[in-house]
Amino acid sequence: MNPSRPRVAGPIDWNEAHERLDRSLAALQADAALSPERVQAVLDERARALARVPVRPPEVSEVIEVVTFTLAGERLALESRFVRRVLSRWDCTPVPGAPEALVGVTNLHGEVLALFDLGVLLGVARAGPAASAQLLVLGEDRDELGVLADSLGDVRSLRITDLHEPPASFERLSCGALRGVTEDVLIVVDGRALLADERLFIHQVDEPGA
Repeated sequence: MNPSRPRVAGPIDWNEAHERLDRSLAALQADAALSPERVQAVLDERARALARVPVRPPEVSEVIEVVTFTLAGERLALESRFVRRVLSRWDCTPVPGAPEALVGVTNLHGEVLALFDLGVLLGVARAGPAASAQLLVLGEDRDELGVLADSLGDVRSLRITDLHEPPASFERLSCGALRGVTEDVLIVVDGRALLADERLFIHQVDEPGA
């Protein structure tokens, strides 16, 4: 019995074989042409790439979304989950004998909504609401109150770790209502603390003739 022989699939393409050898030789010659310094630089770059730790995207719990606005030249922000809507036009009825912070009340979809000057609450001096003032309607499960802003900014995401304790220069503000300040001096107001502030409860205002 004759020993089995390996099968030949077909004739060898010598031209292709030579071309492959030429390409391999060219690659070897290119590598050999590299100077020791260049070789070391390539190795160092590869090492840095391997050691580079990919940036971990922040968890949902590490980020808050805020609505930014201006007030008396200050840049402020409120967490968007406390801002139910923004109005550029509204009616305002003053309340006689009301505290300075209470601008008045408005009728919003059949409900009486108290409007407050946030500048008074935070100790930000201002002559009064700007002609282009915006009304931010705040609340959690329902419309609870409105605060005035000179102008509306944008909606952005902030890392909680980017919020720092207010510096000494912010002592003029009511720090109990502040959540923190960013490096670019964006003052983040604590929405929950603001809604719980007793100065914002309209029942504290004596009704006329009471």
